[in-house]
Amino acid sequence: MARASPEIRKLQGDGSPGEAEARREFRLFLLLTALFSAPVYGAYILAVNLLPEMPAGNFQFIAVFTWTPGAAALATRLIVRRSLRGLGWGWGTTHLYLAGVIVLPFLLAFCVYLPIWASGLGTFRQNSLADAVSWLRWNGIGGLAGLLAPLLAASLGEELGWRGLLTPQLSKITSLTKTSVITGLVWSVWHFPVIALGLVYYRSGVPTWYSLLCFTITVVCLSFFFSWLRLRSASLWPAVVLHASCNAAQYVLAALTKETPLTEYFTLQYGAGFAIASCLLLGLFWKRLQAMGLTLRDTCLPAAAPSSALAERSNPPAEHSTTPAEPSFSPAESSAEEDERSAAEVERSAEEDEHSAAEVERSAEEDERSAAQVERSAERDERSAAQVEHSAEED
Repeated sequence: MARASPEIRKLQGDGSPGEAEARREFRLFLLLTALFSAPVYGAYILAVNLLPEMPAGNFQFIAVFTWTPGAAALATRLIVRRSLRGLGWGWGTTHLYLAGVIVLPFLLAFCVYLPIWASGLGTFRQNSLADAVSWLRWNGIGGLAGLLAPLLAASLGEELGWRGLLTPQLSKITSLTKTSVITGLVWSVWHFPVIALGLVYYRSGVPTWYSLLCFTITVVCLSFFFSWLRLRSASLWPAVVLHASCNAAQYVLAALTKETPLTEYFTLQYGAGFAIASCLLLGLFWKRLQAMGLTLRDTCLPAAAPSSALAERSNPPAEHSTTPAEPSFSPAESSAEEDERSAAEVERSAEEDEHSAAEVERSAEEDERSAAQVERSAERDERSAAQVEHSAEED
């Protein structure tokens, strides 16, 4: 029998909003994201155009910009539920995915850049690699942490909106596939104004429509991994680390590449290289899920429906089905089962310990009673001996 995910069961149990309020939060979040982003867009565009010394990649503007989805998510949750719970603050099963979310973006980036270096579309900068190694030796772990902290902070701002609120709410009203596509499109369109402006300064040789198209394809494909991680781990943090790792991988390999006019058509998230690699990776991921008996074409699991009704909807009776039902995707199901088994084992162990302690206590009580009987028997023997001695004296 199919089971709702732990997050959905939790939502059912603590009186959280159902499908209607999920739709309300979805609409309010989009509205607030637009309202919060608009003045940042305006200030950014004015500053870049009116202040020649202001770079298009100004860190202060980017830091504020990346936190507009996060601010919208926090405001939405406070307005609708007057609470900040349910945004994935907990650690969940993050530890199971940390290594993968750190390494995978670099593997994907190497799959893009290695053919570019081999084909001559771009040149590997050995001097940049030597400089990076020298810098790391000089600055150590502290310097590296100083570089990673802003990436993680910016990623947290975005992911708090996209995966903290948007993904869980959409997953209550539609399938994981549609959730990933919608989230990916919102995520992409939100970047469009700033990306279009930045491309004028940094990638002027590539048509803007081409870069935005490649960016959208890449982001929508990656959105499947982010959505799966968010629901599977029941935590926001794997998506935050994955987002930061994706940005870091692109920055590092771009810095190690001497570009040519053609390189810009393939590199970074605005090029065809990452769009193609992301599509291929999504195809492999989809096949892997099917091999595990899971699927991205899962049915909707609304939080307002009883779990028994959800199970019947996900698994209709065999006599009414002419083909085997495709197994549905239950986020964090295997982890939940393992946790339940572990809890059951701990409970059984505790019961066995209590039983053993009770047996020891009963044994101690029996020993005490035996000792008391021996003591009373000894007292009777002493009295008998005294009586015998007294009789002997009288005789």
